[in-house]
Amino acid sequence: MPVGVKIEKLKRDSDLFFSRYEKMKKMQGTVREDQAIRILNCSPQTFHKWRKRLRVIQFQGIYTPLYLRRDIEKIRIHRQFGTLIKKLRKL
Repeated sequence: MPVGVKIEKLKRDSDLFFSRYEKMKKMQGTVREDQAIRILNCSPQTFHKWRKRLRVIQFQGIYTPLYLRRDIEKIRIHRQFGTLIKKLRKL
C-alpha cells in the first residue's frame, strides 16, 4: 500500500479550498460572538483558540463583541482544510 500524497485528491481538495477562499474574500458584514460560535458549531474555548491562532480582530459592539463575517469564514476554512494547507505549504 503506497504511502504519501495522492495527487488527484490533493488537486480536488485544493480546487475546493481556493473556490471557498475566493468567496470568503468577497464577504461583508459582521456577526456577534454567539452567532459566530453557532456558525462554526464549536465551543467558546475552541472559537477563542482559533481566533487567537489566526489573529482575528474583535470589535466592540453595543453589548457584545463583533467579528467580520469573512474572518469567521476564514476560521471555518482553516478548520476544514488544515491538513491541506500544511501540505501546500510544504510543496
